[in-house]
Amino acid sequence: MTYIKRLLDADETIRHISNNFENDFALSEGTGIAIFRYLVIHKIIQVDMFQPINVNQKIKININSLGIHRELKIV
Repeated sequence: MTYIKRLLDADETIRHISNNFENDFALSEGTGIAIFRYLVIHKIIQVDMFQPINVNQKIKININSLGIHRELKIV
């Protein structure tokens, strides 16, 4: 949830958010981008799929509450 909050609150690129997240939690390089991909693939966050996803640019992200409920198994 911390990563999702950062995505929604930040006015930075996905790469920058991911790098900061990795540094803050002492994660391996690439973990932040892997989490981003997981969230998109599992429809937990929504991005405009009609535009190429470039992690070096700011991307408008919406949260999919149904995706979160399904992932966390909340009824």
